Amino acid sequence: MSKAWLKTSLSAAIALLTCTPVWAHGGNYKGPTDTVPPNLGGGGDTTPPGNPGGPGTPGPGAPTTGGQKGPATGGVPTGPTGGAGAGMRPSTGGMGARRGGGEGFERWEFWWEHNKDPFLDLKERMKGGTVSSGSAGFLTGRAKAVDAVSANRPSASEVKDNLVPAFIEALGETHPDIVDSAALAIGRSVREGDAPAVMETLVKALGHKEKTAREAATLAMGVLGSVDAVETLRELLNDSSKGKQLTGQSSVEDMVRGFAAASLGMIGASGAIDDLKKIISDETLASKLDVKALSILALGMMKERHEEITTFLLGVMDDRSLNIYVRAQAPIALGRLNRQSDAGSPAARQVLGPKVLPLFQDDKADNDLRRSLAICIGMLATVEDAEAIEALTNAVAKGSDDQTRHYSIMALAQIGARDAEPSKHEDAHTKLREFFLRELTQPKKITHQPFGALGLAVYARNEKLPAEVKTNAQTKILEAFNQTSNPSYQGAMAIGLGLLECKVAAEDLWKKFEDSNDQPLKGYIAISLGLMRQNGKAETLRKLITTKGFEPKFRLQLARSLGLMGDTQAVQTLIEYLQNSETLAESSSAAQALGLIGDRSAVEPLLSILKNKSKQPLQRGFAAVALGIIAEKTQLPWNAVFSVNSNYRAKVNALSEILDIL
Repeated sequence: MSKAWLKTSLSAAIALLTCTPVWAHGGNYKGPTDTVPPNLGGGGDTTPPGNPGGPGTPGPGAPTTGGQKGPATGGVPTGPTGGAGAGMRPSTGGMGARRGGGEGFERWEFWWEHNKDPFLDLKERMKGGTVSSGSAGFLTGRAKAVDAVSANRPSASEVKDNLVPAFIEALGETHPDIVDSAALAIGRSVREGDAPAVMETLVKALGHKEKTAREAATLAMGVLGSVDAVETLRELLNDSSKGKQLTGQSSVEDMVRGFAAASLGMIGASGAIDDLKKIISDETLASKLDVKALSILALGMMKERHEEITTFLLGVMDDRSLNIYVRAQAPIALGRLNRQSDAGSPAARQVLGPKVLPLFQDDKADNDLRRSLAICIGMLATVEDAEAIEALTNAVAKGSDDQTRHYSIMALAQIGARDAEPSKHEDAHTKLREFFLRELTQPKKITHQPFGALGLAVYARNEKLPAEVKTNAQTKILEAFNQTSNPSYQGAMAIGLGLLECKVAAEDLWKKFEDSNDQPLKGYIAISLGLMRQNGKAETLRKLITTKGFEPKFRLQLARSLGLMGDTQAVQTLIEYLQNSETLAESSSAAQALGLIGDRSAVEPLLSILKNKSKQPLQRGFAAVALGIIAEKTQLPWNAVFSVNSNYRAKVNALSEILDIL
């Protein structure tokens, strides 16, 4: 973590893929290996994975899925997989190798870990409310701060009077572990009206001697969400003389420029649209993948000038001179225009039929672009778009690329789940239900089965569907859970049962939890029980959360489960665990767990750790991380706007950083 973002494994208990965890900054499930770019494999996924091995059964290092050979210039760099060293971003080796079988990046765990936040919605759960993600505006990145406040979290005045001054003081220190975490904590906790009071501090941090501190300050401005930061961010993006002066560098670093683009998107700075387009079109910046890719994604976060942006993004998709990972961001940005308001984006929707679908069905389109197009269709289409539904179902039935098929299954689920008037579209819904049941119970490719379970659950959550649809889905998924011996697939089915709040499955799930030694499966079962609010299991989970010998990822799933149950009794135990932690894994998992549970009783002891300069920077930094999560002003984690509906197979460096930052 030295000289690197404070991160921890936000994917929590993603499949426990190796027996020795090597933690990076955190975030989502990166892949079978973090030291090579995705898309390096050969064959497909038609071979059933059987019963993958346990934690001590690592698989090959690279995925075996088909696809392009990687970017022509740049991309996700190779690097060491060891622990943190000075000036080196450590790898998430603990999530690297596979558990066996023929699956890698295309596993269901990747989709879930990138898309889980709206489904879990922990802040709403902790308020005792009902989770609802039906509104298109829930992922605009500009949610009202009041939405995230609940009785057990610190109030706005407590954050302003007690936490923010501590973050500002920490930002003035020299150790990057502390500075990085303090900058993001400021961004995620300070409300828009109070932004001017912290802007000067963040601008000053742009000139910090550590590169990661400069990056953190840049990104924090976007997380802060204040228009006061727009002009500074434009200077950084454009590598202007003022930008160089602010950073104290001969040129603004690529990561800083990329984060400036992302921040302009989070703010929704329509005045920067021309800057972003210029960056993307500038041929002299061909090697600046981070800057170009995040500039494209930033366009997808704008509320204005959609017709102009739509036309531009279509041009990006057609520009084969661009790096394949850069081009792959254009469909994602186009689809995300549709979630900038509840009314959607007419400009983006109107190109679905004439432009998006033909490109998706074009055999000459590279896999990275087609995967993104599948996700885009899922964001743009409705059940009335018969051609779109047919294109996706055909891709599932006949497509040669496993990742495109899996994205298509989940795109269909999202289309069906959004329909507000299913009674008017009975034929379409009948076909969708038959499709999901077939992929769950009789898939032509066995690796579709976990996506069939997840897709059916996401679809059947639509409250406008007849009640028997949800009941039948619960029954079918529970039957599949009890029939399969594949622990990974059982994990997907457990999540599906949780999403559908299938309380009749609780005992079957708990029996499997007690009988299994597979920590990833147990973690997903714990999440499922949390979604069902099976609070009677909280005491047992609480005792397990700091048990020695368990993987930190499993511990985080337990904390997430307790958060879903609204349980706060583990706070004191976790505080003691953080205070006594000796490793990065212990500190990071304890901090994330405290942030997830989010109880205000954790604030005082965490502040004590942060302010105690005799403590290790590691512990102090993660105390700031936990406090930032507890005080986060938005309903969902700040980086959910980037992770949900992302093509995680086409990540440039800067996007990987954003998805991994805790």
